[in-house]
Amino acid sequence: MKLTINKFTFALTLFFLIPNINFAQDINSKALFGNWESVSSDDKHLKIFRFEPDGTYYFQLLLSADYSYRIVGNKMIATLLNSNKVYIDTTGIVIKQDTLISTLNRNGVEEVTTMIKVPGDIYDSTGRSIAEPVRDGIPGNYLWKYPNGHTAFSKFTTDGHWLFRLPVVSHKGKYKISSDSLTISYDDQPDQLMKFWVDKKALILTDTKTGNETFYKGVDYFVK
Repeated sequence: MKLTINKFTFALTLFFLIPNINFAQDINSKALFGNWESVSSDDKHLKIFRFEPDGTYYFQLLLSADYSYRIVGNKMIATLLNSNKVYIDTTGIVIKQDTLISTLNRNGVEEVTTMIKVPGDIYDSTGRSIAEPVRDGIPGNYLWKYPNGHTAFSKFTTDGHWLFRLPVVSHKGKYKISSDSLTISYDDQPDQLMKFWVDKKALILTDTKTGNETFYKGVDYFVK
């Protein structure tokens, strides 16, 4: 399954924004700080990086799904997007301040999920971490416990989209920047060297060995 963002459209937009991404850029290392999620998915999985000002980075492989949703009374009707089959769930919801409680009746068994709303997580132009305020209503970022015991993430947008993310692989390491080169290292693995291009909302990582490019978008969430 792929994200709702079309990779071709994203790449075409970058083509007009970037005269030649192979030319070295004037690097502002602070522009790399924050959370970056891959634009295209591989077998329902996405990649996400978090680069922190102290040279620490986090990586996760995420199980992902995107839905459209609408609220009818105290019910939420969600439809799975980008699927060959049609999946529609109708869930009872209760919103209590920063808590969303959903109840799904599946084959006669009630599944109750409690989601806690959390601030958005972004960086400003100076590289300072900013927590976006929690707002009223259902739109926002939520953390909740998945049935396997891991922490899952949901984002409900104001335009009727519901993003689901569940980390399945995680690691932490260090990164270094030299001109337009990025070196990442973790555990006893060989260092990975990549070329990168970045602005406030887009990141392109190019593997120096294979030449493969991966497109990322800036996001306001990361599940540590």
